[in-house]
Amino acid sequence: MITTDSVRERCTAVRALSNGLTVVFRPIEKSDQARLNDFVKSLSSESLHFRFLEIIKELPQETLQRMCNIDYSKEIAIVVLPKNEDKIVAVARLNMDKSWIRGEFALVVADAWQGIGLGTELMSHVFEIARELGLYEINFFVSWDNYKMIKLSKKMGLKIKSADGDTLEMTSQLFSEMT
Repeated sequence: MITTDSVRERCTAVRALSNGLTVVFRPIEKSDQARLNDFVKSLSSESLHFRFLEIIKELPQETLQRMCNIDYSKEIAIVVLPKNEDKIVAVARLNMDKSWIRGEFALVVADAWQGIGLGTELMSHVFEIARELGLYEINFFVSWDNYKMIKLSKKMGLKIKSADGDTLEMTSQLFSEMT
């Protein structure tokens, strides 16, 4: 039986990256609001645009509260911290639809942590959790000029199609048939 505690527990992992650094994946907590805000403020304009499809300077307090107060029976939010540090360097989210058939994914990695396999590790981790939860499909939208996510999506075998003139939709079927 899937419980909120089992989902939260499954979110936790330790990974070694290609550069030798070790990172900790863990569920986001209510107490992460200041860390999340610092993380968002540290992102470049390009990274902000690619994640939020707009450039923002700071998240409003209500948004921070909502993003850190997660109901793990409906969504997953994982933060990544370097081992023995208290600084967020990446965040992934997965919001499940009401039927638990599909989920919408989002990922952002700190600029200094891009290009070392962290995005690949985090995406793989979230997709594996989604498979364990029985989700059939994951999708997400990216700006047409987000070449890093397009490259990662191709590497992960996702289907890519135009959503409109400015965005692409990435889709991964986790199972060959819906059960």
